[in-house]
Amino acid sequence: QSPICPRTPVEGEPTARLYMIGVILANGTHHIYDNDPASRIRWDASLSTYFFVYEYGTMHFEEEIFAATCAYQ
Repeated sequence: QSPICPRTPVEGEPTARLYMIGVILANGTHHIYDNDPASRIRWDASLSTYFFVYEYGTMHFEEEIFAATCAYQ
């Protein structure tokens, strides 16, 4: 699965942009994440919903997403 936002240059730009994703989780909390390679959005076809997944070393969490937006600088 690919990261939420690209972390490489886009359309011939000399450097990668800083991407941010705003997520409202199903429990109502709001989080902001950057284009960290440990983050991704996963589609669960059996539940017909997306999940925000973060894995780094032994740390792992997965939260159902209510809404998400991606912005860049």
